[in-house]
Amino acid sequence: MDDAGRRRPVVDLEHLSAICGGDTREILGLVRLTVTIAGQRVNGARAAAARGDVGRVAEELHDVKGMAANAGAAELHGVAVEIEARLEGASMEAVAAALAEIEAAVERLRAEADALHLRLRDREA
Repeated sequence: MDDAGRRRPVVDLEHLSAICGGDTREILGLVRLTVTIAGQRVNGARAAAARGDVGRVAEELHDVKGMAANAGAAELHGVAVEIEARLEGASMEAVAAALAEIEAAVERLRAEADALHLRLRDREA
């Protein structure tokens, strides 16, 4: 949710269009790359949590936050911001819940990438 309690869009298409020059294929590529890298970072955070290394979890999620902001992944960025604020001094149960939240946001971004792909395919047909 944003500061006014509204659900954030999964992707900020206006931002993506601006940074990709309106090229739909480039937008799709950037969203897919973001999904891949965010997934890798979340996996790294999961491994760190398994070792009890909350500091490393925070570092991995901080990277997700920055990448999501740059790539127009608005919802993922917002979730990462919220989680980062809660991690300091968090219990391992809270860390596990936070990781489940960020994984869900990555999956919603993946679904959005799939939907963008279908729209692009249909437009070109």
